Amino acid sequence: MMHLRAAVLGTALVMGSSAVCFGQPAEGSFERTLKVTGNLTLEVATGSGRIDVRTGPSDTVVIHGRIVASDSWFSSTNATERVRQVEQNPPIDQDGNSIRVGKSGDREPYNSVSISYDITVPAATDLRAAVGSGAVHVEGVRGQARVTTGSGGIELGGIGGAVDARAGSGRILVRGLGNGITAHAGSGSVTLELPQSAAFNLSVSTGSGGIDVGHPMTMQGKLSRHSVRATVRGGGPLVDVSTGSGSVTIN
Repeated sequence: MMHLRAAVLGTALVMGSSAVCFGQPAEGSFERTLKVTGNLTLEVATGSGRIDVRTGPSDTVVIHGRIVASDSWFSSTNATERVRQVEQNPPIDQDGNSIRVGKSGDREPYNSVSISYDITVPAATDLRAAVGSGAVHVEGVRGQARVTTGSGGIELGGIGGAVDARAGSGRILVRGLGNGITAHAGSGSVTLELPQSAAFNLSVSTGSGGIDVGHPMTMQGKLSRHSVRATVRGGGPLVDVSTGSGSVTIN
């Protein structure tokens, strides 16, 4: 009986050790520098991770990726092997002045893999960014910016074109008016920091939460606690904001 107990205990210790090793993540990174010759169209997507986009030289795109992988029952390779595969062949495709990051037809290396991106782009960039779980921060691009997150915050600053920001769960912050703003949050607050001389048309609605507008408004229609329709300084680009659960602040 003593030998049996020792054998069972030894098996349990081995299994416990394996379980600990199985849960250890592997990490890695990659960096690629691409050349462009004109207005850039950039599409970035990640299932889990953060996306940061900032501006740099007019002819260069620098993409830095940070990889974290965990072992998975659904993958034929371990976490370390999948990190190495992504490092050697990152999900980057270029067709002239159009670049796609984070989309690949080969799904095997990306099972249980999180990739965060730091990307430097020319100011003359149209951007589309999508994250399943994680935050997005974009600063200074002069073109359009369309950003979606399933769960995570969005921060956009100094965008020259139209802004379209949609967060399932998370806060949205937009600084600057550009060529109009659409900001929709399922659950989270929305804050817009606009120039005090800005002229725009305003449409705001909240499911539950207050509305605070620090600009002179000419109201349109009936005044409501959870809905505002107005023109500001005679009107201009449309600012369309809504949140299911959260407040709206426009300064």
